[in-house]
Amino acid sequence: MTRRAEIVLPGVHVVESGPDGETRLIPPDAPLPFVTGEENLPVLAAMQHMLELPRAGPFSLVLYGPAGSGKTHLLRLMWEIVRAVFPRDRVLAAATPDFVRSLTAAIDEGRTRAFRAAWKGAEWLFLDDVHHLQDYPAAEMELLNMFRRVEQGLMRLAVTSARHPNRLEGLSEGLRSRLSGGYALPVEYPSPAARTWLLRSALAKRGLKATPAALEYLVEECPGPAGHVLGLTVNAAFFVGQGTIDLAAAKHLLKQVERPAPPTPGQVLRAASRHFRVPVAELKGPARSRTVVRA
Repeated sequence: MTRRAEIVLPGVHVVESGPDGETRLIPPDAPLPFVTGEENLPVLAAMQHMLELPRAGPFSLVLYGPAGSGKTHLLRLMWEIVRAVFPRDRVLAAATPDFVRSLTAAIDEGRTRAFRAAWKGAEWLFLDDVHHLQDYPAAEMELLNMFRRVEQGLMRLAVTSARHPNRLEGLSEGLRSRLSGGYALPVEYPSPAARTWLLRSALAKRGLKATPAALEYLVEECPGPAGHVLGLTVNAAFFVGQGTIDLAAAKHLLKQVERPAPPTPGQVLRAASRHFRVPVAELKGPARSRTVVRA
C-alpha cells in the first residue's frame, strides 16, 4: 500500500486521516494545491512512478472519474512537471475535441502526413477527456496508431476519461484494450479529511475561521467536488465577512446559498440549438458551418 510519505509530487498536498491538524496559511495570491487524503494515493503513486522512471513502464495512464474530481488538474500538473524535468522532450497536450478538430482540418486541407508526423514524434502526449473520441473513428484510429510508440516505450501517454476505459462503449475494443493495458485509476472526490483541510485553508485565506462544530457541519453537508467546498468560502466571505463562523452561522450560510440544480450540458445544447437554429449534432461536432454566430 502506498504511504503518504512516499508522495513527493510538487503541487500536491496529502492530508493525514482525520480532520485534526494544523493548517498552514496559504498566501492570498497562491493557488490551492491538489488536496487529497488516502483516497487518491494510488493515482499519485502511478504519476510519480511514470515521472521518476519514464522508461520503466507502464507507459500509459488513464485518470478517470466524475466531473470535478480533479482529473484535469492532475493531468495539467503532470504536464507542467514533465516540461520542467524533461526540457528536451517533445511534449504535446490537448483537449480531445481540439485534437479532433486539428485532425479534421488536416484531412480537409490535405495535411494528414504532417499532422501524423507532429503528433507521433512526441515523447509525451496528454489528452483531456478521451471519451469524446467516440463518434469520430478517424481520430480514434490516429490515437490507436500512436499506441505502437507507447507499447515500444517511445511515447508516454496520459489521458483523462469520464469512465474506466472498459466502460467506454462508444470506443473500439482495440482502443479500450490498449487504454486499459497501462495504469487505469479512478480519481475520487476529496475525503472528509481533505475537505476539512481545503475548507479551513480557503477560509483562512479570506480572513475567516470556523469553530470545530461549524467546520464538521459544513464538511458533512458539502460532499463532492473540491470546487463546491471552495465556492462555499466565497459565499462565506460575502455573507459573513470576517471573523469566526459558528454552527448557527454555518447553517444560515448553507440556507442562503441553496440554489436550484444547474442546467445539464444537454439542456444547454438544446437551448442553444433552438435559439441559433443550429442542429445539436453540429454544435457537438468538430466541423463548423459558421465561423461567427450573432445573437
